[in-house]
Amino acid sequence: MLEEAKILLNIYSIITVIVLLIKNLRHLGKKDSDKRSLELAALIPIFIYLTNIY
Repeated sequence: MLEEAKILLNIYSIITVIVLLIKNLRHLGKKDSDKRSLELAALIPIFIYLTNIY
């Protein structure tokens, strides 16, 4: 049961990071693009780490 919970948590984390990546990619051309690009740069390594868990 613990392994199933870990898998669900990892899937939830990956989906959350993907949603944040898409949200930040949409706002790159707007006024606060510097802030968004910094958030995007912080999210990419987290996404890579989460996908390498499997």
